[in-house]
Amino acid sequence: MTKSLVRRASTALSPLVLLIATTAPAYAKEASAKVAAPAAVNPQNEAAKAWNFAASDVPVDPNIIFGVLPNGMKYALLKNSTPKDSVVLRMRFAVGSFAEAEDQRGLAHFLEHMAFNGSTNVPEGEMIKLLERKGLAFGADTNASTGFDETIYKLDLPNASDDLIDTGLMLMRETGGNLTIDPAAVDRERGIILSERRARDTYQLRSLIDQLDFQMKGMNVANRIPVGTEEVIKTAPAARLRDLYDRYYRPERATLVMVGDFDPAVIAAKIKARFADWKGRGPAGADPEIGNVDYKRAAAADDFVDPAIQDSVTIASFKPWVDEPDTKAKRARKLAEDVGEAIVSRRLAKIALNEDSPILTGYFSDAEGWKKFDQITVGAVAKEGAWKEALALAEQEQRRATLHGFTQAEVDEQLANRRTALKNAVAGVTTRRSVALADALIAAAEGDFVFARPETSQ
Repeated sequence: MTKSLVRRASTALSPLVLLIATTAPAYAKEASAKVAAPAAVNPQNEAAKAWNFAASDVPVDPNIIFGVLPNGMKYALLKNSTPKDSVVLRMRFAVGSFAEAEDQRGLAHFLEHMAFNGSTNVPEGEMIKLLERKGLAFGADTNASTGFDETIYKLDLPNASDDLIDTGLMLMRETGGNLTIDPAAVDRERGIILSERRARDTYQLRSLIDQLDFQMKGMNVANRIPVGTEEVIKTAPAARLRDLYDRYYRPERATLVMVGDFDPAVIAAKIKARFADWKGRGPAGADPEIGNVDYKRAAAADDFVDPAIQDSVTIASFKPWVDEPDTKAKRARKLAEDVGEAIVSRRLAKIALNEDSPILTGYFSDAEGWKKFDQITVGAVAKEGAWKEALALAEQEQRRATLHGFTQAEVDEQLANRRTALKNAVAGVTTRRSVALADALIAAAEGDFVFARPETSQ
């Protein structure tokens, strides 16, 4: 069988600043200018500070009720009627696999499973029965996910009745502070989690781990993949899960989002009644220290070989993440970056259409890494055996953009695409789906962006 490989290169300093500067003169000037702190346009109350939009000059959506309870739990409520008579709940805990000690690897995900296996008011085996009696299907309407820095629980309620909303809030409250984590239930769940882990042990996961280990050497990332280790999943006692649960499932790390066909004032009262008495047990866990990339590291290369993988190449660069509010100036700068990235991606896509091209597809992107760094990547999927030519092509296209910039026609094309997308978003503002709105609000929980209405971006 032919072996295929992923070829990677990594550098500490990025040419992105030059790339932005050649995108469009007005944007480059704004990106480099030092501007005064923006005038506040949003409320200056405790909720605004907790949701981190008090300092922004981007107006927050006035239809959302933002709140924070005295115990530190945040919430956001938005009335929305697409679809009618339904409610979407999301509960986010600011804890994931980064918080695990070496002998807890995989236990953040294990805790996610235990949320469905017994609590003070919902005995083991009763939650799914309760959900089914209420018209919900486990998996379709009820689910959860564990990442590096967060765990999210999801409930999609098929109607907006008081009874169903009360049930949903009760289940979220149980998850937050009332899990029993019974040793016998833990033992019964081990096999299910091990089966999941084996199913996920694919070449894609192994390639990702190799990539993280190479690009983020010295950071606690590659060794904190949420699936954990087989040894820990097989042997960790219930007390070890309880330790992680008590330290990190706490109101000050929790965010509740509800979007649907309801009266937000009524729901706010229900939340206060249900969650106001919630207190953390024992000492709170510290924010995990995962380290950072080495910006002085020399350029380096790595490869990953697997029979099943397509030939592909990536060139990644890093720059320090900057902690700054979501402002109009920041959004203008980000627009310039997005336009530049889209143009390079478009160029690579056009090249891929040529019969003699060494690549099948290509891309240019940037991503924020857990408020530690920004990663800029140019990459391509190569035709079989053509990884060297693909690597040279990707590097040349990145360098061409950095040195020579873009044509006005290329910039105009991307701006036109964004204007069209924005017009469509404004036109469809009243038919936005509740699931998408709830997921976007959860993403805003850490304060990376202000949840604004589409028309404020025109």
